[in-house]
Amino acid sequence: MAGKSTIAEHPSDPASQKHTSYRRIFTHSSIYVLGMLISKVVGFVMIPIYTRYLTPADYGILELLTMTSDVIAMLIGVGLAHAVMRFYYNYKEQDDRNQVVSTALIAGLVIFVAGFGALTLESGLAAKLILDSADMANYFTIIFITMMFFAGIEIPLVYLRAQQRSIYFVVVNLVKLVIQLSLNIYFIVVLDWGVLGVLYSGLIASVAVGSFLSVKTFMDTGLRFSIDKFRELLRYGYPLLFTNLGAFILTYSDRYFLKFYTDLNEVGIYSLGYKFGMLVSMLLIAPFHQYWSAEMFAAAKRDDAPKVFRDFFTYSTLLSVVFCFALSIYIRNIIEIMAMESYWPAYKVVPLVCLAYIVMGMQGFAGCGILISKKTRYLAYSTAFAVAANVALNFTLIPQWGAVGAALATIGSFWVRFYTTYRYSQRYFYLKYEWYRIGMALFLAIVLLVGRYLISIDNRILSLLIDTGFVIIYPLILYVIGWFNNREKELITKLVRNPGKITGVVKLYKENA
Repeated sequence: MAGKSTIAEHPSDPASQKHTSYRRIFTHSSIYVLGMLISKVVGFVMIPIYTRYLTPADYGILELLTMTSDVIAMLIGVGLAHAVMRFYYNYKEQDDRNQVVSTALIAGLVIFVAGFGALTLESGLAAKLILDSADMANYFTIIFITMMFFAGIEIPLVYLRAQQRSIYFVVVNLVKLVIQLSLNIYFIVVLDWGVLGVLYSGLIASVAVGSFLSVKTFMDTGLRFSIDKFRELLRYGYPLLFTNLGAFILTYSDRYFLKFYTDLNEVGIYSLGYKFGMLVSMLLIAPFHQYWSAEMFAAAKRDDAPKVFRDFFTYSTLLSVVFCFALSIYIRNIIEIMAMESYWPAYKVVPLVCLAYIVMGMQGFAGCGILISKKTRYLAYSTAFAVAANVALNFTLIPQWGAVGAALATIGSFWVRFYTTYRYSQRYFYLKYEWYRIGMALFLAIVLLVGRYLISIDNRILSLLIDTGFVIIYPLILYVIGWFNNREKELITKLVRNPGKITGVVKLYKENA
């Protein structure tokens, strides 16, 4: 087997192509974006229902339940899903690749069923520790049973990504979401089950989709377990366990601090605002990462790798800044239209959470050298620094400023993680990034956003019109002040004149790259 552990030269490998695969990156990422956009549009339709039938405290309970089950899943999952993507391409023969997936899925199912099955016996203790009431033990029982099927969904979805079956990937996620949301409406609105309705809908959707994906994956790969490949997966995934745990603390630990220093209502309001702020990650950063994580290793072998990595970093960051700017401009009106009045203060944290996730997206792309060189321990180091900063900032800022303090702590700790990751990565895969352009785009967005927030308008329609004006002005100012170079201006002009020619524009960019 050792002789086969070379990077496969399959048709989708960028290394097998003469020019940079901007079109392929755009196409696959766009499919992920489209699927997640549709799913999030449907998901956000539930906000008026949640805010009508669930109190902010109920919303906070759901957040704490989800967070607790997620962190346990990280601990017992030992990074298997992450390792599958890395080792799938480590073999040339499809038979070896199938064995990697089958081994990971068998191990994952056994670990999750055994682990969460045991935890259902301690649901009362979990409820007492997390929610201060053993009477809510049934909440934890349901969500622990739901998580037994987690590996049966996560690992098959990684398998689809490794095969670059992006449309299939999106369809599966959409089916799961439709099932869950349909049941949510029935259980919450018709039966008035509240928090239990949300939990039961998640359970049914996970059982249905997890069972289907597991059976389908085993039909494709065969039911085979390799102890050698399992050891390989563990060796690669185990260090990532600490990184992922650290990332969880960075992202979600502030809810526990908020509950301790304030109450469940504050947790619920902050969680709603955070949900909007995370849209940049869900709709832009995550889809790009889903594709790029598979392409990156082969792209690093190209002669023009520095330019590919630099351009992808610059443009993905710019898209994130533009998206966050528009969302932050509109967010107060959006929340006041969609949610009940008790949730309206959530708008205050959205711009701050958006900024944090811009930094997080930069960290994900800037850490490529660590992954390519297999120096994953440095991700653990950088995350450890950030976790320490996060805990310190949470202790310092949340007692004073509540939800806003939690958002500020997130920004600070995300920045620590980005900077340390970037410094480590540059040691092994040096890249020259366009920091001046990125800084200019971010600075202009902040200045315009502060300017808009200083304008107070009571009329909803007029307020939305002013919001739209600011959103339009932002890219125009970037264009006028020379943010874009001549080649980019030419491409933008062609695209504006004929949006249907996006394929031709991408081709022209490649020819002039």
